[in-house]
Amino acid sequence: MPSNDEIRQLQEILLTAVMTGRALPGATRPVNFPDLAFIMGHPAVFLLDENLAGSISVEDSPLPLRILSRELLLEESRNREKDIAYLAFNYRALGEDGLQLTLEGKILPHDPNHAGVLGLSSIHVTFRKAAGTWEVAGDPSFSAA
Repeated sequence: MPSNDEIRQLQEILLTAVMTGRALPGATRPVNFPDLAFIMGHPAVFLLDENLAGSISVEDSPLPLRILSRELLLEESRNREKDIAYLAFNYRALGEDGLQLTLEGKILPHDPNHAGVLGLSSIHVTFRKAAGTWEVAGDPSFSAA
């Protein structure tokens, strides 16, 4: 299984590619996250702190990154009196030299009568380590909720 530091670095690489439209290592095309406009529709990009392998940042981001717990996201929604779009990571180790990362867009509704979180699009990326370097194995895939 990749180390926590390697997972953190790959999470940072994926988040940077999504927020800046850059290509991932080993890929030729830039990342085009379908629901990025929803995510960027706030003064900051909100990232859920669950499943993060450590502190991450994004260089050259058009907006600041705010890493928040689920409770702080709820508070943010109440304070702003509007829905909050945010990103959340999931990952799965693929042996010693592989990692599948998923970055999901979600919306936390402000309406207290609405039960649950709404899904946006997700990007799924498989990274493989070869000769000490992590690269994308195949094209990223996208799904919609």
